[in-house]
Amino acid sequence: MISALPSNRFPLGTSVEYRELAICVDIGGTNTSIGLVDANGDCATTSTMDTRATDQPSIFVRRLCREIELLREKVQSSKSFKGIGIASPAAIFHTVVIDHPANFGWGSVDIVKMMKEYYDLPVTITNDGNAAALGEMEFGIARGLRNFVEITIGTGVGSGIVVDSRLLLGGFGWGGEMGHVIVNEGGRECGCGRAGCLETYVSASGICRTAFELLAVRNTASELRNISLSKLTSEAIHHHARKGDSIALEAFNVAGGIL
Repeated sequence: MISALPSNRFPLGTSVEYRELAICVDIGGTNTSIGLVDANGDCATTSTMDTRATDQPSIFVRRLCREIELLREKVQSSKSFKGIGIASPAAIFHTVVIDHPANFGWGSVDIVKMMKEYYDLPVTITNDGNAAALGEMEFGIARGLRNFVEITIGTGVGSGIVVDSRLLLGGFGWGGEMGHVIVNEGGRECGCGRAGCLETYVSASGICRTAFELLAVRNTASELRNISLSKLTSEAIHHHARKGDSIALEAFNVAGGIL
């Protein structure tokens, strides 16, 4: 476990009893997922922690490394570790920085350098939508496909575009970023500083914003009216949509139509 960080690096397992693992991190606006994954895409163990996107990046990295250590304790010394892969909103593969993610209180963060203060391992990053596309192409539903679009929906909206079996990165690493395509000029304010981005309508928070608006302009009976605005979540809207609630269903229909 962490004792004197960041001056002390963690000891690394060297045993190769039966397989090597990569430390995989998916940073989201609400939650961060961590997995120890082998070359076949199988997870030895996983966990999730709150991202707390308003924290300073250094605090986040310290918490992340503590969570990684808890996972490494579970597998003990039966495996060695090849490296660390990080997927994050606004991560730029070319410059290995996370650059002003829209739903975070961060600026430009050299998270590779920060992680190397704790681990003597190769560290790489890429945009979370691109990482999802690569994962589906290697292990998932897109195996065998040469051309496809991957869209990820959570606190924000990400995407990855594969053309002729190659990931589209673009000149500055933003080639597949659909979440900040403007779908309604002058529309809802976005965390990126613009207005009317796809993310403001289709993300989890966007669906909540739509539900708020529908509740204000519709007289329709809805169980959502029994939930205070501060506690109305996309999960709650989903739950009531599955039960046939008209306002909840309309909120998803609006998001789906825009998407």
